[in-house]
Amino acid sequence: MAAAQVAPPCKWAERTDRVFFTVEVPDLKKCDVKLEPSGHVSFEAGKYKLDFDLVKEIDVEKSKWGITARGVGFDLHKKDAGYWNRFVKAGKPTWLSVDWLRWKDEDDEDDGEENLGDLGQLGAGSGAGGFDMDAGEEDEEDMGEEEGDEAMDAPADKPEADAKKPEEEEKEKSAAPAPADAAKTEVKNQ
Repeated sequence: MAAAQVAPPCKWAERTDRVFFTVEVPDLKKCDVKLEPSGHVSFEAGKYKLDFDLVKEIDVEKSKWGITARGVGFDLHKKDAGYWNRFVKAGKPTWLSVDWLRWKDEDDEDDGEENLGDLGQLGAGSGAGGFDMDAGEEDEEDMGEEEGDEAMDAPADKPEADAKKPEEEEKEKSAAPAPADAAKTEVKNQ
C-alpha cells in the first residue's frame, strides 16, 4: 500500500510585483514543480504534495524557483502589479503561514531596502541552488556590525547639555553607597 502524501509546511510574503513562497522540506534532492500562468501551482517530492490555485495570475517566464538545504524557494512574479492580501483562492490552508522575515507592508515598500537573499541567482524553473532560505535572519555576530552599532551610539537628537560627562557620573557613583554598604550602615545605626 502506497503512503499517503501530505502537504509540507509553507510560508509566503508579497511585494507589489511578486510573491515569495517557501516549501519547508529539508534535505530535498529533487522535486517536480509546475507553474501555470493561471496561478495553478503543483509541487511533489516523495511523501509531500501541494496542488493549489493562487488568488491571481502569475508571469511564469519571470518566475523562479530553487532547491536549498532547507527546502524550495519560489519567486513568483505577478502578472498584474498590486497587493493580493491572500495567497490561495480557496480557504485558509493549515500548511500555510506568513513569512515575517520577508514580509513588507504596502506603505513600507517605498523605503528602497530589499532583503531578498540570493534570489537573483535562481534560474527560472532550474531547481538550481542559490536561494537563501535564511534571508532576513541575522546572526548575533552580524548585529554588531550593522544595526548594533547604531544602538550603541548616543542619540543624535539629545542635546549635549543633558548628556553627563564621565567625571560627573563617577562622582555620583562614589557618593551613593553600594547596596552592601547600605545594609551595614543600617545595622550600625540600630
